[in-house]
Amino acid sequence: MRVVLLLLVGMLMQCASEQEAEVQGGHPQPIQTVEWQKAKKELPFSLRYPQGWRLEFDQNSGKITVLGEEGERVVIWPFYLDQALTRAGARAVLRRLAAGGHSSSSWEAPQEMGGNMLRMIRQADDRITISSLAWISAPGGTAAFYYEVLSPEDRYAEMEGVFRQIFSSFRPRTGTGSGAQSASFRKWTYRYWQDPYEAAFATEIPAGWSVEGGMYRFAPIDVRPAMQLYSPDREIFIFFGDRTVPSFALPNTISMMTGYVEGSWYVPNMIMIKRYTPGVEFAREYVSRAFSNRLRGFAILKARNRPDAVRGVMEIYQRYGSPYVSQRLDMGDVEFHGYQNQKRMIGYTFVGTSVTAMPSMGGDIGIWRAEQLFGFLAPEERLAEVYAVLAHVVKSFRVNPQWFQMQAGITGNVARITAETNNYISTIITQSYQQRQQTLSNINRRFSNYIRDVVDVYDPATQTTYKVQSGSNYYWIDALENIVGTRLHENPDITRFRQMLNLN
Repeated sequence: MRVVLLLLVGMLMQCASEQEAEVQGGHPQPIQTVEWQKAKKELPFSLRYPQGWRLEFDQNSGKITVLGEEGERVVIWPFYLDQALTRAGARAVLRRLAAGGHSSSSWEAPQEMGGNMLRMIRQADDRITISSLAWISAPGGTAAFYYEVLSPEDRYAEMEGVFRQIFSSFRPRTGTGSGAQSASFRKWTYRYWQDPYEAAFATEIPAGWSVEGGMYRFAPIDVRPAMQLYSPDREIFIFFGDRTVPSFALPNTISMMTGYVEGSWYVPNMIMIKRYTPGVEFAREYVSRAFSNRLRGFAILKARNRPDAVRGVMEIYQRYGSPYVSQRLDMGDVEFHGYQNQKRMIGYTFVGTSVTAMPSMGGDIGIWRAEQLFGFLAPEERLAEVYAVLAHVVKSFRVNPQWFQMQAGITGNVARITAETNNYISTIITQSYQQRQQTLSNINRRFSNYIRDVVDVYDPATQTTYKVQSGSNYYWIDALENIVGTRLHENPDITRFRQMLNLN
């Protein structure tokens, strides 16, 4: 049986199973002499630590530190990487985090503890420090936990039970932190809202929310729809379009020779010279510019190309024979975070960019735009609510056909194309939230299974999921629900057993 890292460093979360108790040599004994206090409710986690100890929380990094009265220190540091973490990379991360203000030469080399777990030990100045890293890979990135305990060497054995209870008490306060959707959130009623400037479009917004925006006209042919919505408590911000984002012209040799270099304007505040930027890269640039100064510890968590969205929108355009099918359409979305007013905020932005160009002697000549641009910023615990509101606003958005006829002299199927496109993108928004929750749920499940040394297996015949002892590559079940694991793909008794699916 694998001895998990958290046990070896006194960090194993409390588990009820007899198997884990066996690994630990019995359940941890409660520390009767310690009076415990809880972390404040406004923090994004709950944690119990001894009375008289001091808790510090770095909102920029998410690092949690508990300091004892005699030099003890406990660190819990959950973090997320938007790329896969190799074992070599994990060792480098652990060395960097563990060294901190100490010389890395005073640490033992990272030790493999089985699976995706490493530890390092430092004994110096009559103190012992044990640092460890556990990580779980998932589609789109890696979830990791860094743990550390520091204690006077002669007190470590006495304090090990206290350290264990601190670690086992740690819980994220928000549903998103554990991968589970909030049990409930406010479901708003909606009211009709129309562009107050030109009646060019309308949508539905939550009753009681404030809204700013409309169709902004910078020139006869330069119009930009934009809205900004705020929840009554001003905690949630939703945007649809941005009046400060102009159209862009592709740079080429001829334009540069005449002084129009990238970043300059053909027409002031209307058409900027800029190389074409696909949707996901435009989204990265946009959120960095719009939110990096607004949030402490701003960081992009995830960025994705969305070819699925491109295919869906292009099918709608082609079905109606739309004259606005560009030569190229790219879509992407990003998720980012940071801290505002003592809260962890999550942001989301979806962008679609399109370009129409033709070749010339000096390079392509063309115009490109950010056709779709919307997103939100909200407290982490209100993600389910804000995704639902954004999806509703996008889905209900409608262009006024009479206004469009006046603007472009084209009737066609503009209203239907816009309605179907927004309806399709609304579905994408909802799916993005569901995929996010599923990813977090899988990360949490796999991390929990690893600590408990179990795996999830599924019996297709009965549609039942079981947790079983890990260590085998294949699992088999009979009619009496006896489960057998094998390393090779060999049925132990073909007349009795059928194969199960390993879900890990």
